[in-house]
Formats: sequence, structure tokens, C-alpha cells
Amino acid sequence: MFKLFFARKENEEELKSFLKATTQLTDDDLSVVNVLNPTLTKEHVQEKDFIVDIRLTDAAGNHIHIEMQARSHDAFIERMVAYNSRQYASQLNRGEDYAQLKKSISLIVTGFQMFNDTDDHLEYITYRRKNGNVFTSAQEYFILDVTKIPR
Repeated sequence: MFKLFFARKENEEELKSFLKATTQLTDDDLSVVNVLNPTLTKEHVQEKDFIVDIRLTDAAGNHIHIEMQARSHDAFIERMVAYNSRQYASQLNRGEDYAQLKKSISLIVTGFQMFNDTDDHLEYITYRRKNGNVFTSAQEYFILDVTKIPR
């Protein structure tokens, strides 16, 4: 139902509202939303297939994928990083400049608590240096824990 609802063109405004409520994307970012094939490309036949629930780009060309995950599993965080990394790296073709890479955003909706050290229902994660300064925001993660949403 999640995919069917948000991936439909007639529900684009609801998708934009959902993204604004759960990420740092703005109206300007979301002035153009293109829903893409949910399969993250691979270069070699033997590579693992990555298929996300919803995949799209915004007005700036940033790549966004939305995943719903009802249950936790041992390597869930590793899976999140692998999906985001594939989405990021697959933007370039051989010979293209790394400066062309656009931000890769993962919005993960969970039906379980990933983090027991907070009551926050929405987490933001990016790569930081030891001193706390942002190393890069090229890859971002937003985790919406529906079990913590206030009634």
C-alpha cells in the first residue's frame, strides 16, 4: 500500500508533504519530483540486487529512496549503508567527474526501535568527524520510528 500510494503521480503532493515532514527537503527542493525505477543499478551480474520501495530525484537532482521495514534484522544498518552507497555511486558512469555526484538521501520508516537511547521518533544521521563537524552531507539518513510517534 505504501508503494502504491506514494509512487502514483496523482499522490505527488502527499509524497512531497511526507518528505518535507521527515527530511530536511524544502518546497524548492521538491518543486520537481521524479519517481524512478526502484532497482538500484549494478555493474556486474554477480552483484547483489538492491530494490527499494520508492526511489526518486528532486529538483536539484538529489537521489532519494524511501524504505519501509517492519522488523529488524541483524545486519539492518549495514543494509541501509549498502543501499545508500549504491544509490550514491551509481550516479556516475566511467570517465565522469566526481563533482557531478548529487546527495543521496535514505528515508527509512521502521516499525521497530532502532535506537533505544532516545524517545525521538525521527533521527538524522550523516558522516561526522571525531570533533563533531560534518565530514560530508553527500549521504544522509532519516529514520522515522513509527513506534515512537506521539499518539
